[in-house]
Amino acid sequence: MDWKPSNKPNRIDRARADRTDPIAQGISELGLPLIRQRKLNGILNALMMQIEDGGDSPEVNRLLLDALREGLYHQVGERRARAVLHAIDAFEEAESERWEQVRTGTLPP
Repeated sequence: MDWKPSNKPNRIDRARADRTDPIAQGISELGLPLIRQRKLNGILNALMMQIEDGGDSPEVNRLLLDALREGLYHQVGERRARAVLHAIDAFEEAESERWEQVRTGTLPP
């Protein structure tokens, strides 16, 4: 594994964390009963904690995003979840670019 955890776990990358806002908003707009919404938000919160503690990895983040997608398919189906799925895809694309920068050592400060 090429990835190593951050040596600055208390430094939150607010821009990365903010990129999850459209996902959270989309989940909220589904109008699910609270218990069902909490299940999806729990997965999203796990991703946020990964980012916030500086110890995330692309593999774990991908698994969490896959779990969130599967949860959406299960809870509301693909058609109704379309907006949230697009938000997840946009987040994942931005993260892919970031992780590529990490791998090549060209990540801006």
